[in-house]
Amino acid sequence: PARYRHQGATLVAMAAVTRRARKVAVVGGGPAGLAACRFLEKFGHHPTVFEISSEVGGIWAPEPANDVVYKGLVTNIPTMCMQSFDLDFPSGLNSYITA
Repeated sequence: PARYRHQGATLVAMAAVTRRARKVAVVGGGPAGLAACRFLEKFGHHPTVFEISSEVGGIWAPEPANDVVYKGLVTNIPTMCMQSFDLDFPSGLNSYITA
């Protein structure tokens, strides 16, 4: 394979890479797990999300599976900054989410 240098890193060009769709397990349906699932699907894989709770969303789920969310928590970041670029929070939700 050919080798190239770019910003201090060595890049190796693979001439014929066979791409195959894979079944992938994503553990946790929180924000990171859902983002991973989205990009795995985008690149042709078949992810399955395993979530212990009855809902996805991690600490942002209405009823999270653990006690990570502190009672009375108020975020200091507006919802428009925290939502996914293609999946909005429900309409009418306060700008600053409380637990």
